[in-house]
Amino acid sequence: MEPGLERWAYGALWAALAGSLALRAARRALGPGRGLLLPLALLAGLQSLCRACLPLPLGLALAAAAACLLLWRAAPRRLLPVAGRAVLVTGLFLAFFSGCDSGFGQATARHLDTMGFRVFASVLDPQGPGAQELRRSCSPRLTLLQMDLTKPGDIQRVLQHIQAHTNSTGLWGLVNNAGFNDTIADAELSPLGKFRACMEVNFFGSLELTKGLLPLLRSAGGRIVTVSSPAGDLPFPCLAAYGASKAALSLLMDTFRSELQPWGVKVSIVLPGYYKTGTTCDPAFWNLQKQRLVASLPPELLQAYGEDYVEEINRQFIQFMKVAVEDLSAVVNSITDGLLAASPAVRYYPGQGLGLMYFIHRYLPYFVRDLFLKGFFINPKLPRALRREHHKEAKNQRFLETLVLYFFLPARPPEGPPLPDSAAPHHTLGCTWGGPRPPGTFLTAGGAASICLHQLLARSSLGSCGHRHASPRCPAAPHTLQVLPGSAGAAAGLQSSSRGEPCDCHFLNKSVLDTLLGSGHLLLTLRCAR
Repeated sequence: MEPGLERWAYGALWAALAGSLALRAARRALGPGRGLLLPLALLAGLQSLCRACLPLPLGLALAAAAACLLLWRAAPRRLLPVAGRAVLVTGLFLAFFSGCDSGFGQATARHLDTMGFRVFASVLDPQGPGAQELRRSCSPRLTLLQMDLTKPGDIQRVLQHIQAHTNSTGLWGLVNNAGFNDTIADAELSPLGKFRACMEVNFFGSLELTKGLLPLLRSAGGRIVTVSSPAGDLPFPCLAAYGASKAALSLLMDTFRSELQPWGVKVSIVLPGYYKTGTTCDPAFWNLQKQRLVASLPPELLQAYGEDYVEEINRQFIQFMKVAVEDLSAVVNSITDGLLAASPAVRYYPGQGLGLMYFIHRYLPYFVRDLFLKGFFINPKLPRALRREHHKEAKNQRFLETLVLYFFLPARPPEGPPLPDSAAPHHTLGCTWGGPRPPGTFLTAGGAASICLHQLLARSSLGSCGHRHASPRCPAAPHTLQVLPGSAGAAAGLQSSSRGEPCDCHFLNKSVLDTLLGSGHLLLTLRCAR
């Protein structure tokens, strides 16, 4: 086939496609919010492959089929008439949950009211600024209902009100748009109560409300549109509690979609990108939540991760939310399409970068997806226990302990009467002895003690010092460990009750040395005495 004829054929295909798109644009018949850049790029790539690998008739037919598919995708969706249909809209708020006080809920309620819907909008505070704004900007058709999804009494009151006002016509639409999350942290750092709180609002609250409205939705053959989150599909770092609840919600709505299909009820899920809603972008709010989280962590867990680990997560999240999208129209249009389209999509993905994100999630290896999510959202630093400087510090501490053992412990027991062969060996600070150490043996070590030595010894758990046992084969009476202040400010770190008095604690290990060898300004003498 001559190259000129091939160029003419494919050029004619592109001219026909461009003319059809221009005509639709002039008639304003292009689907709202449907980007054409990526489909056109894919079509150009397919054409190049067809020209390189296929004969002209077959390649041209394949490219023409792809162009027809692109035109079908760009065509506007057929919308059903509003005709006074009734819709209940709850709210979405990523920080603390609310109704239509702000964010997607408020924008959706206002838009549906403008279209002519009879809107029931749930709010947490009927007298709050968000509720007052809805009253000012919407028609008398809009009804505000106070509802807290964590309170079954509120849900039942809303159900009774809607049933009383829509019993004859049924309820056309339910927009599940409520959400909760106030913790940005690893799953291990997130308190269990946060998981329960997210499930209570994001899953159980929506479940109870949806089940209560199903008779009205079935009678109208209506729609259920639920705003979930990509965090329910992808393992976003530090969103475990929120993501788990949204994953449960998405699966629940997929189940409803399958089960309600015979009744004519259509169910859609909206998975928005990152948008500015309410206090989700308020640094003061997230800094306060971070401080509360750090204060609630067990000391061992905070020591393992480090407070700076939590600080860095919070800083990156606040930085990420600064570039969140302020225009909520893409989400509102997706919700509207789910309510009115003759054949609504099962899932909507309004937001930038979601196509690439889901492509990586579905088709590339998991480690590529994890790297992408960390680069896109939050990339936590290494926990403190895994950092090189922490290991170096621990190595230096072990080296110091080794020096102490070499220089302050005798290599063998001092000369004295031979011990019976039947005496069982005992371990003292890592040194094995043939029996209990004789009286008069001294151990000195430089270090700092800031609490009572009784408490230090009581915390020890490795290696009995062998000074207190009641073996009948031991020739010596049970021993105790006596603490005597040494020189150079020995009394500074000891309580008066421990000076020169026998200590009943008989465990001593390296954790004691770790404390005693802190700053080197205190000299202690430990003496074994009857």
